[in-house]
Amino acid sequence: MTSANSMSQVDENYTRVSEFFIVGFPSLQSEYFHIVAWFFFFLYVTTVVGNLLLVLVFALEQSLQKPMYIVMVSLALSDIGKCFTTVALPKLIARYWWNDGSLGFYTCHFQKHMIHYFGSLNSLILLTMAFDRYLAICFPLRYSVLMTNQTMTGLTIFCWVIAHIFPVISTISFTMMAFCGPNQIVHAFCDTISLTPLVCGNASPQFSIAYSVAMFILYVPFTLIIISYMCIIISILRMSSGQGRTKTFSTCATQGCIISIYYIPRFFIYSTPYFPSLIITPDSRIATSLFYSLLPPLINPFIYCLRTNEIKKIFGRWVQKHKPITPTEHGQVDENYTRVSEFFIVGFPSLQSEYFHLVGWFFFFLYVTTVVGNLLLVLVFALEQSLQKPMYIIMVSLALSDIGFTTVALPKLIARYWWNDGSLGFHTCLFQEHMIHYFGSLNSLILWMMALDRYLAICFPLRYPVLMTNQTMTGLTLFCWAVAHIFPGIATINLMMMPFCGPNQIIHGFCDTMSLTPLVCGDPSRGFSAAYAGAMFVLYVPLAFIIFSYICIIISILQMASGQGRMKTFSTCATQGCIISIYYIPRFFVYSTPFFPNLKMTADNRIATTLFYSLFPPLINPFIYCLRTSEIKKIFRLWVHKQKSITPKKQGQRVAVTMTR
Repeated sequence: MTSANSMSQVDENYTRVSEFFIVGFPSLQSEYFHIVAWFFFFLYVTTVVGNLLLVLVFALEQSLQKPMYIVMVSLALSDIGKCFTTVALPKLIARYWWNDGSLGFYTCHFQKHMIHYFGSLNSLILLTMAFDRYLAICFPLRYSVLMTNQTMTGLTIFCWVIAHIFPVISTISFTMMAFCGPNQIVHAFCDTISLTPLVCGNASPQFSIAYSVAMFILYVPFTLIIISYMCIIISILRMSSGQGRTKTFSTCATQGCIISIYYIPRFFIYSTPYFPSLIITPDSRIATSLFYSLLPPLINPFIYCLRTNEIKKIFGRWVQKHKPITPTEHGQVDENYTRVSEFFIVGFPSLQSEYFHLVGWFFFFLYVTTVVGNLLLVLVFALEQSLQKPMYIIMVSLALSDIGFTTVALPKLIARYWWNDGSLGFHTCLFQEHMIHYFGSLNSLILWMMALDRYLAICFPLRYPVLMTNQTMTGLTLFCWAVAHIFPGIATINLMMMPFCGPNQIIHGFCDTMSLTPLVCGDPSRGFSAAYAGAMFVLYVPLAFIIFSYICIIISILQMASGQGRMKTFSTCATQGCIISIYYIPRFFVYSTPFFPNLKMTADNRIATTLFYSLFPPLINPFIYCLRTSEIKKIFRLWVHKQKSITPKKQGQRVAVTMTR
C-alpha cells in the first residue's frame, strides 16, 4: 500500500477507511426508497428467472447442443452473474429497503472487480457471438467444420478466463491506494469511476490507465463486431431470397440495438472526466450506468433466444405435449382415453395389516402434538405484547406453515390406516400435491428469512432496530407466503394437463410430484425434470444464503469478547444447523434418486425418509426455535407464577388471589 502520491503527499500515519457506503441516487427522497427497492427487486428476479429459463431449456433439450446455443447459455450465465453473484443489485436493494449500504473495504473492491469482470466478459461473449454468426452466414458450407461444439466451448472458457486480466490489474492498483477520508460512494455500486474521487492524493495516472484498459477491452471487441456485421450485411444483400434478407436484417437490427445500448452509453460515462463539455449530474450518471448494465441482461433471453425459431418450436412442442388429449404416437396415449377420477393412497406397501391401527395412532399422536405445540406458540405471541418483534413474527409464520403442512398431509394418511380410506378425488389429490410443495417452498423461504434476521441481529446489533422493523418483517413474511405459490403452481398445472389413464394407486403417504409421475400415461420425463429443477431452485438458493449468513454469524461470534456469549450463540446455531440439515439434505437424496441409478431406495425407505424430513422439523420447531428462547421461557415462568399465586388457605375458606406482574 502506498502512503504518498507524487503530486499530493499523504500523511504516512493516515487511517485507512474500513468500509464504504453506497449512497445510490443522491437526490432521491426517502419516501420513494421502498418503491425504488421494489423496482430493482422485480428487475433482479425477472432477469435471473429469464436467464435461468434459457439455461434450463438448453440443459433439457439435446437438439440445442450446438455452438450458437453454447455461447447463448454462456451469455445467460454471465448476465445472472452480473445481477446475482457480484451482489450489485442485492446490495442496492438493501440500501433502499433497510438503509444498509455499507460495504467492507475489500468487499467493495471485490464488487468493483466483479462488476468490471462481467462487463469485460459480456463484451468478449458478444464478440464470440458475432464471430459465430459471421461464420454461419458468410461460410455456411464450411461452418460445421470451422465451428464445432468443442471449438465454441474452448472459446467461451477462454473468454471467462481472459476477462479477469484487466479488472485484476485495476483492482490491485486501487487496493494499494490511500483511502483516508470520505467513504460515501455516490453510485449504485463500487466501480473505478465512483472510487477514484475518494482516493487521497492524485489518482489521475491510475484512472487514466484504468480508462485506457476499459476502452481497449470494450472497443476492440466492438470494432470487430462492427466489421463482422458489415460482412454479414454484405452476404445478406447477395441472397436471392427477399424473405430471407428481410428476416436476417430484422434479427441483425435487433441485435444491433442491444449492442448499441451496451457500448455507446459506456463511452460517454467513461469519457466525462476528460471532456469538460460533457456535463452530467450524479443522478443521470447513475441512471445511465444502471440502464446499460441492467437492460441487456433483462431482455437478452427474449432477443437472442425467444426470437430463435428452434427455441420457439421447443416451447410449442412442450405446450402441445402438455395438452390433456394427445394424438396416438410412440409413447403417447389414445385420444379417447378415460382419465382416472380418483387416486388411492397406499402408504407403506410392505406394511402388514395388523399394524395399521398402531401406525394410525402414531401419526395421530404426531399430528396432535405438532398442531398443539405450534398453536401454543401462536397463542403466546397473540397474548404477549412483549413478543411483537421481528424475530417472533417470523417464528409465528413458521408455526402457521408447520400447522398447514401437517393438516394437509396427515389426516388422509391417518384415515388410510384407521378406516382403510385412502381415496382422494382427482382434483383433491392435485390440490394436496400443490399444498405439500407450497408449504415445503414456504418453509424454505421462512428459514431463509430467519437466517437473515439472525444475521442482521448478530452482525449489525446497533443498526438492527433500524434495518429490521416489524413492518419490514411483516412485509417479508407476506412476500414469502405469496411467492411460494409460483413453482408449485407451475408443477400442479403441468400435472393437471397430463393424461392419467391407467393405475391410480399412489405408493406414498400423500400426493406429490414424485408419486404422481409414474402414473402418467406416456413419457413424463421432461415434465418431471422441470419440476425437479424448480424444486432444486426454491430449496437450494435459500440454502446457499442460509449457509452464507451462518458463516458470517460464526465469524461475528468468534470476534465476541465474552466466552459465555460465544458458547451460548454457538449452541443455538448448532441446534438450528441440525434442523436445517434435516430439512434440506434428505430432500436432495429423495429428489435425486430418479437421476442417479446408484442411489437405490426401496419404496418403504423413500416414504419413511420423506415423512421424517417433512414431519420431524414441524414437531420440534416449537421447542428448538421458541422454548429455548429466554423471553418465551420467562413468559411461561410468569404464567406458572400467576397460577401458584392462587392458593387456598384452609378448607371451606375463600381463595386469596394475588395478582403480581
